[in-house]
Amino acid sequence: MARLIEFDEDSPNGYNLVITDEEENNMALNPSCNNVAGNGERFPVLGDGPFKRDRLETAKSELTSVLPEAEFDIKSETRQHYKEGSLPYKQAMAGMHGFCEVKPEDIEDVEVYTMEAKALGWNFHRAWYYWSCHVDNGKRIPTEIAKTFNETWGEQVRVNGYAGGTDVKRPVDGYHIDTAAGLQAFVDMLRKV
Repeated sequence: MARLIEFDEDSPNGYNLVITDEEENNMALNPSCNNVAGNGERFPVLGDGPFKRDRLETAKSELTSVLPEAEFDIKSETRQHYKEGSLPYKQAMAGMHGFCEVKPEDIEDVEVYTMEAKALGWNFHRAWYYWSCHVDNGKRIPTEIAKTFNETWGEQVRVNGYAGGTDVKRPVDGYHIDTAAGLQAFVDMLRKV
């Protein structure tokens, strides 16, 4: 298994990670590698929050496109980050830490944001490449409805975040949602429950 890290200024994260077919086939437990082709495009990788302003706006628009009544709780703070394009930034994005000297000019203060949203009795939180949704006030998805929903949407709307889905045996109080189509289907289901 080989990995090749290519630094690429045009890539959204500053690098490309190339992996062999053999390694890709062994990544099945990583839900971001699930094949959801034909059923919907995956959400873009935003990284875990807190987010910079542009990524916050991306996440907010994803949710408001299907759930305009969502109430947002947005908090901000200032953190020090590596400047995009600096050598420490590129190395950190490639998973290599401590391999170069960090100079004062490599660091900048950045305003970052955390966001939680509430609607339809559920909490919504944007994570790495998916929406994490959890019941807020006891309105879990009844077992039979969750089973039926899981049969159609289980690869895109993962019960309690299980990679590859799971067998529904009781009411469901959490999902990880990987696609815009899955988010729309989930919101449609919540409106009916």
